[in-house]
Amino acid sequence: MKSELMQQKLTSFAELIDICHSRGADRADAVARAMFAYRVAYVKTLYTIEFMTAMLNSYNEDGARAKLESIFEEMYCLGIHVRMPNINQSQYYATAYSSTGDDEKSAYGIQLGFNAIRGISEQLAEEIVSTRNKGSAYRSFNDFIRRVSLEHCNAGNVNYLIRAGAFDCVNPCRKALAQCGNDLIEAERQYRAAQSHGQGDLLQDVMDASPCAQKSTDEVVPNGSDWDQTTRQQLQCESFKWPIGRAIEQYVCA
Repeated sequence: MKSELMQQKLTSFAELIDICHSRGADRADAVARAMFAYRVAYVKTLYTIEFMTAMLNSYNEDGARAKLESIFEEMYCLGIHVRMPNINQSQYYATAYSSTGDDEKSAYGIQLGFNAIRGISEQLAEEIVSTRNKGSAYRSFNDFIRRVSLEHCNAGNVNYLIRAGAFDCVNPCRKALAQCGNDLIEAERQYRAAQSHGQGDLLQDVMDASPCAQKSTDEVVPNGSDWDQTTRQQLQCESFKWPIGRAIEQYVCA
């Protein structure tokens, strides 16, 4: 079969299928599968990080536990660095990243997206990303609450972001964020409603006078004592839509 195919000097995959098909459906199917496997292996070898990122995004539902665990295990074996969801870096889906720095080993890897976190809709993720892109990186937790639209943002999904570590880049004390978050969001919501009553769209000076902009970050959300490590890991585990548990910790870098 191999010799015959070589003699044909084929110029396209379609020609290959036609000739093999003439020799029998089973052989045609075998050749098609082999060609597909070859192409997948080619892409995976030359674009490993992009390939594994696509794999993660293909299996992002709750029912894909076993597949996701195997994907993370393979990424670990391949030495691919994985970053946790981050309000200043993540998109909705996982993305491949490259960065300049002294550590070449972590210069390339996968940034987990907001879709890995429970309760985070695509609309909320788009709001977080678009607000960040229109302005600048979020400087603090209260800066985040002050700037994002509260249409899709509420205490429930913000708590999931906190527990998953998405705010660690601005304040690593998750317990403090969780304790202050609900009151801060509600105060901001009430303030916007009061200021916008009969006034149309909120003006920038009104936004700058919101409760979230009145105090420094440390006053609004202090860096106090955090949850113990066991509680921190448990809450983090519960916050992920992907039910891969604490095992995710061994695959990620800061």
